[in-house]
Amino acid sequence: MLRDFGPDVQGPDEFSWRHTTDAAREVAGLNGLDAGDIPAAGGDPAQAAAYQVSVIAWLGYDPPQLDSTVVDAAGSARAQEGATNLESFVNGLRVSHDAGPIAREGGNEVQVMKRRDAEKNLRDVADQTAGILEMPLSDWDVSASPCENAAGELATDGRWVLSGAGGVGTVAPENQIAMLNRLRDRWTGLGYEITVFHLLPDGGTGGSVSAYVPGSGVAVTVQSTVKRTGMAIIVDSPCYLPAPGEDPANRGY
Repeated sequence: MLRDFGPDVQGPDEFSWRHTTDAAREVAGLNGLDAGDIPAAGGDPAQAAAYQVSVIAWLGYDPPQLDSTVVDAAGSARAQEGATNLESFVNGLRVSHDAGPIAREGGNEVQVMKRRDAEKNLRDVADQTAGILEMPLSDWDVSASPCENAAGELATDGRWVLSGAGGVGTVAPENQIAMLNRLRDRWTGLGYEITVFHLLPDGGTGGSVSAYVPGSGVAVTVQSTVKRTGMAIIVDSPCYLPAPGEDPANRGY
């Protein structure tokens, strides 16, 4: 979370400069700095403006440490490392939100699906994928949301999509490319349509592979985690119409 404070802060819902300084010192403490490392902005806007104080808070995860990662944050290396994972994730969302399995095969009908059946379909694909990798599936979770068309508009007729994600534990970086190759070959043999096979630019520590499961419209992606310590499995359903009495797009069930 990032918020910038200028010298014209006013109103009961805004922070004063003195509050800003206190917050900056608190956040600095999370990074191992002393309070003295943050200059006091005081209550003088003119003095505060000279420092152009901003406060950055990391919510839900550790702040960067005062080591090489701070220097890396100023360049593009971290963004390039995450680009493959983001691309695979976005591709999965696009696949799952744009068309149902029947529409993908040339028709216009979208299937009616009970949520529990959709959950089973996604879990079966995830378990099969983990089996090919010869590792147990862990931390599996699913969530439902409205379908979305190519223009980014959400469906208003109850059409919904289910997405699931999990992992397979620790995988050494030097073994990840071999696993991706194994998946691509096995999926091809099973009749999956490979849509993405991408290795990271360094050539030896990971990448991603994505495919459609034949006859179902389900899309599955396996990719290296950002820190290259494991492999993530992401499975997305096509768009469905809700079963009678259900509304997954808006109520979850």
